Amino acid sequence: MTLKYINANILSAKSGILMHGVNCRGTMGAGLARQLREKFPAIYKAYMSENVGAEMLGTVQFVEIGQFVKDKPPLIVANCWTQVLFGMKPPYDGAKQHANYPAIEECAIKVVQKAIDDNTSVHVPMWLGCGLAGGDPAVVSKIFDDVTNKMLFKALYVWDNKI
Repeated sequence: MTLKYINANILSAKSGILMHGVNCRGTMGAGLARQLREKFPAIYKAYMSENVGAEMLGTVQFVEIGQFVKDKPPLIVANCWTQVLFGMKPPYDGAKQHANYPAIEECAIKVVQKAIDDNTSVHVPMWLGCGLAGGDPAVVSKIFDDVTNKMLFKALYVWDNKI
């Protein structure tokens, strides 16, 4: 399957599942996570209701935003635990990459399965885990290509994340 690209701000998605990465430390203090937290406070409240720690890697939390309008389902934000730490400088761990590829794949499978079950689309920033988390866009792109091909899913939109 070919991923579909949208040249617009992902925050303008109105329905479907908007997937984004969060850390296992209980913060949404930077990047897209912060912007989503500010726009949709309910996702942060839901995120903070979960445990923190590395055992959360690969977990997905689906938070409905809004209500059905004229038979159109609400936007669902998927908080995806895709990295243990955050930040690129000490006192964290000094790592250049915090994105965890197996966790990204596990989250992608769960999100795509929910989209299939709900007959809806998935919206992903270009590329999840490749901004502040330092992931490699080629690796993450392949993860999403493989997952959508394996699951025969044709409604995954990649947003260029112009904010």
